[in-house]
Amino acid sequence: MEKQYKLILSHFPHLTILPIDNLVAERAAYLRGKYSIKTPDALIVATALVANADLFITNDQRLECIKEINCVSLSHLEQP
Repeated sequence: MEKQYKLILSHFPHLTILPIDNLVAERAAYLRGKYSIKTPDALIVATALVANADLFITNDQRLECIKEINCVSLSHLEQP
């Protein structure tokens, strides 16, 4: 299964995988406490924040409450 994921991820030329460092972990702890979100969600959002992402697209509408980043749910994006 690991090989399958590596193969899939290698076909996304503009994908950057970032490590979880102390800054990300601290930001995630803050977000988890402030918004009562699950740890994996907090880590993903914290990584986006530390990387200075302009937009966070998610399939989880509950994450739209996070004020520190512009969160957009897939369900709110226009369909072509």
